[in-house]
Amino acid sequence: MNMLKLKNFLYNRWLWAGLGLALLGLTAAIFLGPKLIYGNPTFASWVQKQISVQTEGKFNFETIHGGTFSADLKNLSLDMGSTSSNVRKVVAPDLNASFALLPLLQNKLVVTSIHMKSGTLDLRLNGADAAQISLPAANHFRLQKGTVNLSNLSGWNIQLDKCDLIVHQSGSKDNPNISGSLQATTAQIANLTLQSLELDFKIENGTLMVENLKAQLPGKSKLRLNGSYTLFGQRKIQTDLTLDSPDILSLLKALDFSERFAGEADVKLSAEGQFTPSLRSLTGSGKAKLNNIKPDVKMPSLPGFIDIPLLRRIRALNDLDGDAAFTLQAEKINITNLDLKNKDLRISGTAQVGYDRSLNSQLLFKGNKTVSEEIPNIARSSFEHNAEGNVVIPFSLIPTTRDPQVDIGDIVNKIISNPIKVLNPLNMFK
Repeated sequence: MNMLKLKNFLYNRWLWAGLGLALLGLTAAIFLGPKLIYGNPTFASWVQKQISVQTEGKFNFETIHGGTFSADLKNLSLDMGSTSSNVRKVVAPDLNASFALLPLLQNKLVVTSIHMKSGTLDLRLNGADAAQISLPAANHFRLQKGTVNLSNLSGWNIQLDKCDLIVHQSGSKDNPNISGSLQATTAQIANLTLQSLELDFKIENGTLMVENLKAQLPGKSKLRLNGSYTLFGQRKIQTDLTLDSPDILSLLKALDFSERFAGEADVKLSAEGQFTPSLRSLTGSGKAKLNNIKPDVKMPSLPGFIDIPLLRRIRALNDLDGDAAFTLQAEKINITNLDLKNKDLRISGTAQVGYDRSLNSQLLFKGNKTVSEEIPNIARSSFEHNAEGNVVIPFSLIPTTRDPQVDIGDIVNKIISNPIKVLNPLNMFK
């Protein structure tokens, strides 16, 4: 009995001693291993080769140091230019990578997450295949206060500055799902600058879906948008957007569209189709609430009536309020119902505005009796009046948004049909 107890005692003693040695070895590996490993140039070369093989790109860095479960890399670059990946190039002064310990013990590098501090990320939307949308090297990625250059978004290039980007990857290798969020201080698209941009996104079944996009446009305009963009085939866009603009003049200037219309606008639009720098083929519909609209248009020449009160009133218009309904079709914005007014007059009708800034319209000016009395008696018969005595003037705005001109048709001919009256200076005061 005593012999059995002795054997058990010795067995347990050796068991605990073995566990103690294992724990001591593990502790030494955790605290001393990194110093030995990271100080070995062979390990740095091994990491470089592992990442290059996994990404099929060219991976380089200057130094690496860290702990058991993560490493800090300095001045690194990853060039994916020879691959089909949507990630083209990564350059960063500092990057922290976390990795799984067990595969590392098996001589395999499995990076679980990457945190990039500043630096530049170049993306190009080449397509929606698994190899194209997959994250290189890790399933979790974060860029903090960096720059993102995004190209080939329906042909447009976007630069995002001071950008915080978080991306997660799930699903299988053959069918990855991508999701994340983005915040950027500024975003530059051609000549348009967006500020305080933020959005959520995901890629599923070959489609990039954007949700809860918010941004500030020139003129303190606020943009809100939800939409999708197919990453293959014809690259179609679908969007629902809201634009609240207290200064449409600044926005139109920034878009290089016009400098001749001022005021406020609240716009809602749903559209789909293609919208590239060379092809703007969208179909959709929307509506706008307009306030304090001030048009700056070239008036027709009326011999002998250059400074009559009616023309002065039209030139000084700055308080038109109303609504507009519109559709998008092919290369044009079709304003199907425009209705603007103030206390003395009303402008209504339709218009066609091209993305090339072409302008055509069929409009009706209707002024009350106060406006009608501002027409000199000698010219009053040249203008149409309704039963209530209101002056009615059909007109159009042509030919471009950059140089809008009022065309009142044959009214000018009616006014100058009696040259003796027109040329008589005394008629200006009748």
